[in-house]
Amino acid sequence: MQNKSFYVITLDEELFGQPWMKPAVMCRMGTQPKEAPRGDVYVDLMHPICSQAEALDRWRKEIGPVVFLSRFPLGKESWQRFIESGSEILYIGEMEKRVGQGTDNRTQQVDLSKLVPERPASRGKIEPASWVALLSAIHSHQMTGNLYLKTEKIKKMVTFLSGFPLQVKSNKSKELLGRMLVDENVIPASACEESVKKMNAESILQGQALVRMNLLTEDELVAALSRQWAIKLLDVFEWLEGEYVFKEEAIQIPEFLPPFSFSDLMSSGLARLTSGIVEASVNIASGMFLVPHPVARWRYQPLPANIDMELFGRIDGRLTVSQLMEAGQSDRTQMTILSSLLLSNALLLSLRPLPAPQHFGGFPLPGEHVLLPARMLEELEVEWQTGISDIGRIETWLRRIHMDRFLVEKSSVREQMESWFNKLSHEKMSPLQNTGDLRLFQLGWKVKYE
Repeated sequence: MQNKSFYVITLDEELFGQPWMKPAVMCRMGTQPKEAPRGDVYVDLMHPICSQAEALDRWRKEIGPVVFLSRFPLGKESWQRFIESGSEILYIGEMEKRVGQGTDNRTQQVDLSKLVPERPASRGKIEPASWVALLSAIHSHQMTGNLYLKTEKIKKMVTFLSGFPLQVKSNKSKELLGRMLVDENVIPASACEESVKKMNAESILQGQALVRMNLLTEDELVAALSRQWAIKLLDVFEWLEGEYVFKEEAIQIPEFLPPFSFSDLMSSGLARLTSGIVEASVNIASGMFLVPHPVARWRYQPLPANIDMELFGRIDGRLTVSQLMEAGQSDRTQMTILSSLLLSNALLLSLRPLPAPQHFGGFPLPGEHVLLPARMLEELEVEWQTGISDIGRIETWLRRIHMDRFLVEKSSVREQMESWFNKLSHEKMSPLQNTGDLRLFQLGWKVKYE
């Protein structure tokens, strides 16, 4: 930070005898100077303010990122705990090098492969936090195959295509289509039994039998299958323990396809977790900055249907998690949506704000209809020829033609959409300025590191 003030909260007078400390503003009592410009805040771990979370949060909001100073060199494990809990720590002996380099020189290119979760193990144990992490990892690595789940007497098989769960089979009787419709008072129990006989006699699915018996319309069947898919999959979020095996193998594409985005699934599932798990994890990240993912594939994936576009439109790489939540008045629904976008990698966390704003955009227009692929390709060609220049319009197109919307389309359609997506993101978008401070969000990390 050459020629730029920074702040040091310490009671150690000797620290300020070094020439490279001249630009520093010493804050012995931990009180913020009036009308102070923004800058990094170095906090001596020996200072009493370290136990005052609210005071530190005010420094973060009003002055700049907080960096803790340690009197002893840290081991890799201790350093990593600070980083992953949303804080940064620096050995005091390395401060001269940090201060002399300046902010711009500290910016570094990121290994983009580290900005998604690690590839999951082929088998393991699951609990609420690890189940969410497993879903996120399968989605991140676009894995195709079958996930076999078990807890006590319940068994399920989830079929994934390019990281998205297309189909769920379950031996849980309440999750059978007919039983679900009886519980919902859509059909009587006698009709359910009759549909099973018809299903077996004609070798058809129960939903088809119910349509042929005029108990459901085609549209009602689609809606019922959507509810059934959600019930069977969201049930796993409530498992306290279990085990899984994932097999990457060829799959059969089911006739019914769930009309949800991956982040829709995640936000709905997170809402089912024990109260406090999501809130605790978000609170740990409260002082970190929200940054759109630098890779277009993750940044422009489909959004949850009930996202508050005005609220999330504020994200520009310079807003902290707590500032966003305050703007949304701590709404539980929007908090779970924020967590789902972090877990699906649309957003990342940063220890420092971006030097220039990079907005999280591309929200659908009010009343916008989803066009068929052929029509979208025609309109996109016209816009390209006339020269798309508005960044908001480009980002909207990137969300419309994202590959996750066309998982089961013909390969020719998928290839055209992906080609357009790459063309728009590479030729029309300015690259997001990377920084070495980017971090992944983790559900339940407070429990892990406390």
